[in-house]
Amino acid sequence: MSWPWHGLYGWAASAWPWQGPEPPPPPAPVVLVPPFFQRDVRGLSRFTRSSYPYLAARPHLRRLMSDHLGAGLRGKLLLSPPDDPRVSVRAKLRKDGGSMVLRWQPTSAAALHTFVELAASLDRAGDVLLRGSYLHPGSGLGAFLVAPLAKQLSGEAAQVGVRYSTPQLAAGAIVTPRNGELATAWAAARLGGLTLGLQVAPRTPLRSILEALTPPPQPPTPSPSAPSTPSKPAPATPAPATAAPPSPPAPPAARTPSRSRSAASLLGLGLGLGGGEAGPGSDPEDADPLGEKLAAAAAWLRPRTSALLAYSPPPAAGAPGPSFTACVELGQAGDLTFSFFQHVAVTRQVVNPFEEEEVVGITNYLDVGLQLTTAVRPPASGAAGTAPGPAVAAAGGGGGGAAGAAAGAGAAAGGVGAAGAGAGALPASVNLAASWQLNKNWLLKARLGSDSAAAAIGIRAWSAVSAYLTACVVVDYATRTPRYGGELVIENWGPLRYERGSDDVAAGRALLQRHEASPQERANAAGGAGVVIRRTVPSPDASAKAAQKAAALESERREVAALL
Repeated sequence: MSWPWHGLYGWAASAWPWQGPEPPPPPAPVVLVPPFFQRDVRGLSRFTRSSYPYLAARPHLRRLMSDHLGAGLRGKLLLSPPDDPRVSVRAKLRKDGGSMVLRWQPTSAAALHTFVELAASLDRAGDVLLRGSYLHPGSGLGAFLVAPLAKQLSGEAAQVGVRYSTPQLAAGAIVTPRNGELATAWAAARLGGLTLGLQVAPRTPLRSILEALTPPPQPPTPSPSAPSTPSKPAPATPAPATAAPPSPPAPPAARTPSRSRSAASLLGLGLGLGGGEAGPGSDPEDADPLGEKLAAAAAWLRPRTSALLAYSPPPAAGAPGPSFTACVELGQAGDLTFSFFQHVAVTRQVVNPFEEEEVVGITNYLDVGLQLTTAVRPPASGAAGTAPGPAVAAAGGGGGGAAGAAAGAGAAAGGVGAAGAGAGALPASVNLAASWQLNKNWLLKARLGSDSAAAAIGIRAWSAVSAYLTACVVVDYATRTPRYGGELVIENWGPLRYERGSDDVAAGRALLQRHEASPQERANAAGGAGVVIRRTVPSPDASAKAAQKAAALESERREVAALL
């Protein structure tokens, strides 16, 4: 006979009056999702410029190649008063200059590209700009203005622009009203994973362009002439004693070229290309006016046009952008640029002994970029138009008109020469860069190029007013002398960005087991205000509502940011 020990033990445990409550279950394992090292405050003024320099992840590649990797001491402020988040200030400080932008914009995420800002830079005398932009999110139509406030010192003129921007299509133009000059025109389209972009910087009066494109008028039909009446011969004059030699016969009257030929000559000769001039010994009547017109227009557009073709897969759910972008671009200076940028969010095991026990993994952010630039055609002879004059306004500074900033941004982002074709193509170069964000506090970066190499390390402290400090070393191959740099950034403004790591698989097995995220972790991944995942959440309902609101705001922000 066996005793029912299990039943007896259960009866005794339930009847024993001093039996305490059962211990709480252990917390669920979680995976940390840190915010990006830098806040998302780049490209806030891009809708006062051409869309072309911002296509195909070229701003991300430019930041990967240049941010925190320059010699010299620098400082930056990104501040917004908590009482009125519509007002913000961005300032850059360095040894030989600096810049500042004072900005006002509505708080709605849909009004991200509707703003008014005052920008000033110490790079040039009188470099003070008033920039304003308005974009209607429903229709995608917008207009903007860039007005210099010290025209006598800077010598720049105001520029106005119109644009149409959607996630799949964009087009626009920038005009200088003072002289009726078309500074920049652009068009871009996104077809599935392909992105096509085209930009023309004619720097030519609109009147001349319209005259060249207008069909020539038909010559008037001659009316039948009346019968001529014979006139009386003039009385002969006596010849002098010494007769003059007979004069050569008069040359035949030159035929008047058509208006299309005049327009082609205007584009070719008036702009220093010679594309509209007929060859020696050719008969103007035998020449094809339309062919000459197209040839002259092609020769005129070639040193003023940049085009690109890029491929990037659709972004995954929750990702801030596509995983990679491959781009090929033909610049206006005759240079061909191949670029590749890849962003990866991966999950690794936590090796920090001070971390909480339930933390089983942490998301890391890896960026890799490659850029190669080489010349594919010799520079065009003659003046190919005026080089973009205004200086490029940095992301946090003033300087330069809209067209000049667009051309300069394109040169920095994709290796496009900002000067005219007469300045020659850019020298061949290749650069490889990578960055690794280990957690919310540490960042490592390095760049290896054909002319120099650089490495940087950054550390960040998160608080109500955050700050991060970076230090770098740059070695130029020509001098073989290391140069050092540092940057201190203080900020309390700008949305935090998060991204969950994808399912990592190696050798046919999962590297880490996935667990359901906690409410705080979901709030962090959705872009909430929290930075550190806590063990307990005071109010799950309030946290869930805050997470939903933050997710909706982030979704709206991403939709507006996806506009071309």
